[in-house]
Amino acid sequence: MSQVNVIVIHVRAKQAAEYEKLFVERQLPRWRDYHARGKFISARFFRSQFGSDERRAVVKYVIVVTGDTKGRTTAPSLR
Repeated sequence: MSQVNVIVIHVRAKQAAEYEKLFVERQLPRWRDYHARGKFISARFFRSQFGSDERRAVVKYVIVVTGDTKGRTTAPSLR
């Protein structure tokens, strides 16, 4: 069984380039590891120009991850 998670992140436009750089350096290696171990079925990270927040000073990023829940024995903690 799989589960889709979607997160929208708002970043100050002047910090967007740094955010993307840090994502590639720090998160992308983790995502590749999770995919190699079968924890991520698919994962996408993209900049969105759509949404209800139309502030030009804010850049919107969308993260969509389809994870494999196989082998999970307990529900994730919300704490």
